[in-house]
Amino acid sequence: MNPIAARLRSRYATVALMAIGLTMLLISFIRLQPHASNYRVDLTNRLVGACLQQDGVSPYFYHWKEGDPVQHYDFLQVDTVVSNMTASPFFHRLLQPVCRLPFNEVAAGWFYLQYLLVLAMLALFFYQTRDWLLLSLACFIVGVFTWSHWWNMNTMLGQYYLLFPFLGLMATVGLMSNDRWWQWVGLMGCAVFILMRPTAVIWVVFLLLAQPHFWKRFTAVTLLLILGMAVSASFEQVVPLWADYFHSLSLHADLILRYGGRQIVHAAGPEPAWLSVISDALSVEIERNESSNLVRLLFAVAPAFANKIFPFSLFVILTAAVLWRLFRYRHAMMPMQIILCGAVLYLLSDFFSTVFRNGYFGIQWLGPLFIGLWVAQSQQRKWFWYCLAPALL
Repeated sequence: MNPIAARLRSRYATVALMAIGLTMLLISFIRLQPHASNYRVDLTNRLVGACLQQDGVSPYFYHWKEGDPVQHYDFLQVDTVVSNMTASPFFHRLLQPVCRLPFNEVAAGWFYLQYLLVLAMLALFFYQTRDWLLLSLACFIVGVFTWSHWWNMNTMLGQYYLLFPFLGLMATVGLMSNDRWWQWVGLMGCAVFILMRPTAVIWVVFLLLAQPHFWKRFTAVTLLLILGMAVSASFEQVVPLWADYFHSLSLHADLILRYGGRQIVHAAGPEPAWLSVISDALSVEIERNESSNLVRLLFAVAPAFANKIFPFSLFVILTAAVLWRLFRYRHAMMPMQIILCGAVLYLLSDFFSTVFRNGYFGIQWLGPLFIGLWVAQSQQRKWFWYCLAPALL
């Protein structure tokens, strides 16, 4: 085949793949948009937590009782020592400007935000690569993701897990840029990522290791973290609130172990009809998955090892092995390969965690897949990497 024909064929394949991905994204939006204002149980949980925190009440051990403000009521509150609030104080702070607005308006805004986030991720991806073929593959991956059960659960339950790969990509693009302002965007992305999800420190540390001036940037992120924690609540609330948050996560893990790896929710009222299926015609299933982490597997095959220490020890060993290989072959690795190691370890930390992990956690794999495509851009066997990323789906 002559070079001109090969170039035209490659161009047609790129356009076709991009068109398929964007069409799947559009159909997903059209399919779910009629339910944009529907009740979202997990979004309600976050908004109630924001209202409580705004009123000076720690949401992590609060239990609604008759006579309390209705804004403090969550249908799925648990009747255990710890409440069912698991979002960080910083995220509750971000929601406070909208937490008392009509719920259908907030729910609709949250729904549209999910699609804006994936478009923003594609824009960040193209800004970094400037490669149309890679962009078409990224569009195809996004299109497939928006037809997945992960996407349905994340979107229709009102979860916030799509924010995490977006923040990870924003931090990566910012710190990989030579532009000073983009670098500050990357540093702020690192801090916000950790403040919203503390395990993101794994991704961020590997991201900083892949950059020059590690300690300088590490110090900047640390200072931004301190600032972020300080603005999460009033001065007298900051330390007790963050202490409650981390203590509640530990208690949640204890409850999961007590109930054999299952999530136990004691509702304060009857189960609503929307919890299982939103629309039979559209088949928009939002039934919750069973936890798919290592602890649940250990309860089935080796109950003696189903505890906090064993999975954590395995993850520490895995991380130490990756770090050892990284420092031994660091000069032979590209920065994006180091970042990819951190992004994948961050996702694997969910599997080794004792805390319940639901199906919508899978939406976070968009981040490592995009970074994998970045790695592919500099590899000699490009098509191996190009085929690997969609195959992971």
